[in-house]
This record gives sequence, C-alpha cells and structure tokens, in this order.
Amino acid sequence: MRYFVADPTASRRRGFDLAFQDARAKAEAFAALSARRLGSVLCVTEETQPSVDVDTKLSSLGYVATPKLEAGSETLTFRVTVVFELK
Repeated sequence: MRYFVADPTASRRRGFDLAFQDARAKAEAFAALSARRLGSVLCVTEETQPSVDVDTKLSSLGYVATPKLEAGSETLTFRVTVVFELK
C-alpha cells in the first residue's frame, strides 16, 4: 500500500517558483562577476521527477510485497533551466 499526495499542484507550483528564484539568483551572481546584468528571460524548460520507492519498482516487475503502513515522505525534484539575456 502506498500513500501519496492526491493533488500535488500547490507543491509543484511552489517547487517551480523556488527553482526559478534559485536559477535567477545564480544567473545574477554570474552576471555580476562579468560586470554585466541580466536582461529578459529568453527560454525556460522544466522537469519534475517524482520519487519511486523500491516496493513500487519491485511490484512493477511482478513481485508482491506484504502491505505495510509506516510513516514516510514523498520527494519531488524540480529542475528548471532558464536562459537570460545578458546586457
């Protein structure tokens, strides 16, 4: 048995917001090092990687595990690539 977030929309939105802020901060630091500044966003790509636990992988191969209930967490990974204009 596996529990998961039924509607991860809010978490996904927050994750992408934080990833974008991180991308901008890093780009601003690199721009400052080169005595330049950031311009407009030229391109954004995004990727979400939900976690898959071992039981899920094994069950997809036909193995059946005994149901268990235990505390846990679900991890979502957000990757954002942002290309900024450099002025």
